[in-house]
Amino acid sequence: MTPSADQQLKFLHLQNIGGAQIPFLYQYPHPRGKLILHDGVASMLRTFHPLIQQLSRAGWIAHVRKNKRNAEIIGQVDELEMFMFGSSRASLNQAAYVLRKLQSDKCFYCSSNLPKEADVDHFIPWSKYPRDLAHNFVLAHASCNRKKSDMLAAQHHLENWLSRNQRYGTDLKLRTDGVLS
Repeated sequence: MTPSADQQLKFLHLQNIGGAQIPFLYQYPHPRGKLILHDGVASMLRTFHPLIQQLSRAGWIAHVRKNKRNAEIIGQVDELEMFMFGSSRASLNQAAYVLRKLQSDKCFYCSSNLPKEADVDHFIPWSKYPRDLAHNFVLAHASCNRKKSDMLAAQHHLENWLSRNQRYGTDLKLRTDGVLS
């Protein structure tokens, strides 16, 4: 099956980075008229699908917001992602079970025991890093979470978070796979 002119343009421009063609996914045009992924690409696309999807969505949202003609129509509404892609921030309550075990039932910020109901917080605030990825979640008291708000956490919290992700990163990802989209 020969790709349409529209498909050929997509294949051509997908690997255009900063105005240069960088064939990191596939060789284009392929001598035999086929699109063949480079070795390992399919596996990496599958492995990093959630990250790729969220980065793509964030890029499209930024592109739509940057267009001045859109500003008066959409303003700075938070629902733009839901409007464009059919969903907004995932429910983070599903990740609480994994985080509670990982943090030994302690608040990430104050280290006190957690109540039955605790907040799953985006360590790097959603407003600065709009990604629902396991490595960015911590479990906290509602009051500690509100106090941090959309600010970056203190240096010692950053060091604890980095240490935790180095120690449990793969395990955390595996335990939350399928929990979050």
